[in-house]
Amino acid sequence: VEDILSGTFNQLLTPGGQLDIRGTNLMFNSTKTNQGVYLVLTVSGGTEVKFGKSVKPKGTQLVMPVPTELVSGTTYQIEIRNSPHGTRNLRIGRYTPIFTVA
Repeated sequence: VEDILSGTFNQLLTPGGQLDIRGTNLMFNSTKTNQGVYLVLTVSGGTEVKFGKSVKPKGTQLVMPVPTELVSGTTYQIEIRNSPHGTRNLRIGRYTPIFTVA
């Protein structure tokens, strides 16, 4: 995962910038409220932030706008939630690196 504004990988989230997320099975149904890309706070009981629409939606790459309301110094992990085609089961994949808001 690259924070495009800072040019860093697996480290920073720059509010107002974009993240370039690459991997496999990244497609999700954006009309479903329980699917998408989320930032999950690393502290217990923390809230989560859902990303907006992908600028470049592909099955192997997502370019996501970083929400502007993130607070500097806060740490998050990235989750991708989707339901594979033909199933109702929600699949949640959490990316293990911890990202700090710039």
